[in-house]
Amino acid sequence: MRLQNLGYAATVHRAQGATVDTAHAIVDDATDRAAAYVAATRGRESNQLYVALSEGQSRDEVLESIAGAYDRNLSAHETVAAEALRNGDVATLGEVYRETADAAWTAKTRAMAVDVMGADKAADFTETEAWGAVATHLHTAQQAGMDPAELLSRAVNQRGFGGAENPAAVLAWRLEQQIEAARAIIDNTDRRPLGNLTDEHLERLAERTTAAQNSPQLEDPQWASHPYAWMPSAQLAEAKASAEAENLALPPELWESTTSLHLDWVARTMGAEQERRAGLSPEQAAVEQIARGERPRIDTGVSIGEAIAAEQQVRAVAAKPPAPAPVADGRRVSEDLAPTPLITDAQVPAQYREQLERLRTRLEERVMVRGAELAETRPEWTAALGSVPAKPTKAAEWHQVAAEVEAYRNRYNVPAHETALIPQAHRDDPTAAALVARATALHKHSALTTTAPQTPEQIRQTVDEAHVAERVRTTPAPAQEAVETLRATRAEAADPLPAPQAREAAVTEAATTPVAEETRRVLTREELIAHVVAQHRAQTQQATPTTDAAAPHEPATPTPATQQKEPTVSENAQNDSTRKQFKTDLERSQAEVIKRFKTANRTEQKSHRQEDRAAATRRAADIIRREGGRSL
Repeated sequence: MRLQNLGYAATVHRAQGATVDTAHAIVDDATDRAAAYVAATRGRESNQLYVALSEGQSRDEVLESIAGAYDRNLSAHETVAAEALRNGDVATLGEVYRETADAAWTAKTRAMAVDVMGADKAADFTETEAWGAVATHLHTAQQAGMDPAELLSRAVNQRGFGGAENPAAVLAWRLEQQIEAARAIIDNTDRRPLGNLTDEHLERLAERTTAAQNSPQLEDPQWASHPYAWMPSAQLAEAKASAEAENLALPPELWESTTSLHLDWVARTMGAEQERRAGLSPEQAAVEQIARGERPRIDTGVSIGEAIAAEQQVRAVAAKPPAPAPVADGRRVSEDLAPTPLITDAQVPAQYREQLERLRTRLEERVMVRGAELAETRPEWTAALGSVPAKPTKAAEWHQVAAEVEAYRNRYNVPAHETALIPQAHRDDPTAAALVARATALHKHSALTTTAPQTPEQIRQTVDEAHVAERVRTTPAPAQEAVETLRATRAEAADPLPAPQAREAAVTEAATTPVAEETRRVLTREELIAHVVAQHRAQTQQATPTTDAAAPHEPATPTPATQQKEPTVSENAQNDSTRKQFKTDLERSQAEVIKRFKTANRTEQKSHRQEDRAAATRRAADIIRREGGRSL
């Protein structure tokens, strides 16, 4: 029997960052859009919203009020991102990052359209609803290793749009065909006589044949850019007949639908390609048939130069540019969780790049905090990672992998009782496979190292220090501040706080205690974090009870005079010793942590300087592009 954990009612602000199996939330006309988003995303398996109505209100009126309750200076994705940045968990932040990246990609495709068509013509396409399909196809092309800008240019220049009612939809169909053509060419590599040669080898052969003979003369050198020119003739005839039959089988109510129009366009375009092939000269037909793999070159009079030129034209259709390189920012966030190429893409508007950078920074902070928490709670599935290493860099790697695995499990609603790191049903997912490989490497490290793993006390201290650092970095929600105030008031009572609350109170106190005047002027934010973390560590060490070693013999009985003076002297000496010890421990801990954070800060500053130089270069390029290359 599966055990059930009861949950108690909580405010939306209190529930931020929490994840449960099933969430039930009550909203009314006082709920804003950001709070409704939090309420509707707490459950792994289901989320239920209950709309509370006042007298005379309707459900739709309340929902419209909620949807309209947001900062009008922010877009929808910016509002959600701002809410997630404050208190989102790793899975939520990852989802918001992906949504923001999708919006950034759509904005990038609009810039691509301007470059290809010009601003005025591009607006006729990008401002329609069908542009979303165009952006999706271009994204699919890039993920398949193709050049989206080249494919968009070919689709636009393929022919005119003939006064189409929805030119963006026509463009989407053309892109779909271009991507299918490129995929077919890539898949057909082994069937083409020269398909297995590298681009560099093919280019050298072309140079040699050009020097040895005249360039081949074809009546249609750009034949490979025609729609369906890549498709073998038998397959083309079969596909055309299938499209016509499917269109005829549609019910009458779909005769004017987008599906019918698309099938009609496919059939007509394939018919035009058949007519083009029927009128080819024998030389042109032989070149195309060789390129499509329909016949070997030795059966024709086609020269090697003509075959090489045809192969190059075919490869140009596939448009395979170098893959975009990820940003080496040194952050402990994987590309699977938060991909970085769009952050440095000059065609992505600056506000999207900045938003992605903020989300990635926040993701790293949450990953390290959540990973430390998982090291302490140790769900069953974390056994696949092995023990938490004592070496700081390996411990940070353990935290990162654990947090990203949990985010993956939450994203795909993997139940908490599933003890496998990643269920077998997800093992074919490349992201899941990468997580399993990273976890396996950590487990092997823990099994082979001779260094003892972290102790429970060290893990607990790491969790508290991570919470202190996060509390310094972020501003809590008003509800959380109220809870902290009530907890501080409760701590002043005679009876002590329960252990969990006392622990949270210590974290809050360490993070909110003012810094001494003599150190405040020299501390950056990271140094401030190091300072309060060291202070919290020293206070924790002082509060931990220690057992003194037993004395080898009983002390001599003091004289009456000594009895009068000794307590004072002994107490003063003990206090002085305690203060010195506390100061020494504090200074040592502070120096150690500040040294570590300074090292990380220098690396981060170096990365920021590189990013600033790159940003300046991008801004200069943007200005030149906007001004059309004009200068004073």
